Amino acid sequence: MPPTPKGGGGAKYAGMIGIGILAGVLAAWGYSTLYAPVATNTTSEKTTTDTSNTNDKNITAVGALGVDTNTLPTIGSSASLSIMSPQRPGDSVAIESAIVAVPTWIVVYEDKDGTPGNALGAALFFPGQPSGTVELLRSTVSGKSYLAVKQQDNGDRKFSLKDDAYLAENGKVMWVPFEVK
Repeated sequence: MPPTPKGGGGAKYAGMIGIGILAGVLAAWGYSTLYAPVATNTTSEKTTTDTSNTNDKNITAVGALGVDTNTLPTIGSSASLSIMSPQRPGDSVAIESAIVAVPTWIVVYEDKDGTPGNALGAALFFPGQPSGTVELLRSTVSGKSYLAVKQQDNGDRKFSLKDDAYLAENGKVMWVPFEVK
């Protein structure tokens, strides 16, 4: 009979089995997160209800963020996106209400004389999630104005200035202005 190793060989193997199980669980979780089916809409038209009246609004995805900003519609407010104004300066923006039918990015931009400047941050909102916070890459500044807009996620759940299209209501992209004080 071979001699028994000192230091408890059984504990060594139990530890390796535990590490193997943990690695397997983490690998399965990572795989399911990476390849989870994402509910996307392949058609570009959606209908939502305007809370200010009983008429339906047509919601459509239009263009990508790389479009010429001179062709963007006039800034307005949207019943399906509401941001309390004024906001406090800082590294996040509170979204009071975001009514979405599909996974949708709420994106905050600098206001450059009524047109969108640099994107400061984006947060993904899902149906049934009416409020939340957009964390920013650069803080907002007291006394300045900013714009927010809805952009439809292209299915990868990663924000892209190029690939995530603006959402239009009644044929117009609705920019929601807000101030920071």
